[in-house]
Amino acid sequence: MTEPLNDHQLKAEFRHLRETESQAAPDYRRSLTGAPLAVPRSRFRPAMQFAMAAVVLVVAIAVFLNTGRDPSLPETADTAPLLAEEVALVAALEMPTDFLLNTPWFELARTTPDFDFQFPQYDIPEDLSDEI
Repeated sequence: MTEPLNDHQLKAEFRHLRETESQAAPDYRRSLTGAPLAVPRSRFRPAMQFAMAAVVLVVAIAVFLNTGRDPSLPETADTAPLLAEEVALVAALEMPTDFLLNTPWFELARTTPDFDFQFPQYDIPEDLSDEI
């Protein structure tokens, strides 16, 4: 284990650390006086930014307005009736994981029993004693 340091040793070590850090710190007064002045912006730059924004806006509007039907597709593609074979294929489609649903008592779980039960109707008198 280490021995505890006395207060004089701690103060001396902290003083040494402060001196080391102060020597490594830059002189801020000298760095502020030697800072280069900001270059004035030209008047052409805001006009260029506006032009670029306008071009982007026009392109975005053109893309959104041109999302119609592809002219190379026939017009009857959406209105053509489904063939009987296609309907049969879709109805017979089985997913690769359908076997996971075949659990014991699966057929019983698919049915709903009908007990033809009717709840009895009781005539309960209304108790008004707690109302004022």
